[in-house]
Amino acid sequence: MELASERYYSSTGRVPFAGVILIQLFAIIAGAVGGLLYGLLTYHNPFIYINFLATFGFGLLMGFAVQFGATLGKVRSRFFTGLLGFAAGVLGMYFAWVFYLWQVPFIDQFLWNPEHLWIAWEVLIDNGLWEMKGWTPTGWTLMGFWLVEAGVVIVTSTTVALSNDTPFCDECNEWTDSTISPARMPHTDIEQLREDLESENYATLEELQNQPAPNTDYLQATVHSCPSCEDCNYLTVSHITITTDSDGDLQTNSDDLIKHLAIPFPLAEHLKTVTPLDQVLTAEVDETDPDADEEDGSEDVVDYEASDTDFDSEKR
Repeated sequence: MELASERYYSSTGRVPFAGVILIQLFAIIAGAVGGLLYGLLTYHNPFIYINFLATFGFGLLMGFAVQFGATLGKVRSRFFTGLLGFAAGVLGMYFAWVFYLWQVPFIDQFLWNPEHLWIAWEVLIDNGLWEMKGWTPTGWTLMGFWLVEAGVVIVTSTTVALSNDTPFCDECNEWTDSTISPARMPHTDIEQLREDLESENYATLEELQNQPAPNTDYLQATVHSCPSCEDCNYLTVSHITITTDSDGDLQTNSDDLIKHLAIPFPLAEHLKTVTPLDQVLTAEVDETDPDADEEDGSEDVVDYEASDTDFDSEKR
């Protein structure tokens, strides 16, 4: 009997050589270009708030560069991707410091040698470089600012690099495509739902889809399917809540409750095309009018019925 834990996607952790090269290439390009722009901005811009946003944005750039290289190179090791995300953050800060110090009048050159960078840091730590409201930070205070800055870039870069957890079809050597199911489902006992799905009692999903769900608090199904075969299909069930913040803007929060559970191809296809409840109700009302189909050309809605033969033959 297949264990419940075996029903969930597990990455092979493969790291193709091409992926390693692509990650390094994109990280160097992003570090050089982004470091130049970031170094110039933080040196000449007097507004701390803008500099903080730029620091966060620089970390995003480095993380996306690693993620893009890992996705294009089909790297499936999250440990390796996270490690390269960390390294990219450090590399980005190195480029940023080189271009930043290039703007300092008494330096006015590119200090590519780490030893020369260290000497410049020692001078700046003793004498300071910038002031804020008449106060010039030096010593450990200035170092603290630099450490926070580097921490923001490196942590952001690592986090973004790890953000792609899309299932991969090793048989076809392709990433799966994600499709959000149109039908919303009401919130329910998630542990019972998980138990039903792990035991292949997929009728529970059909029952939930036929129940009304609030527009601001509902369950949402996402299907991850290989574009080249029918054997690789996974289901993620998320809890979606929509709230209004203090400014009156809508905030959408998503929490994955069941993630990357293997499902059969017929169920995956059904979830992609299932008719939302409001459309089902409209179709049922139209069926009471014998002339409705002739007038608007609509078709009757046929509910999906799961059968054992559908699922037993599919590879999970």
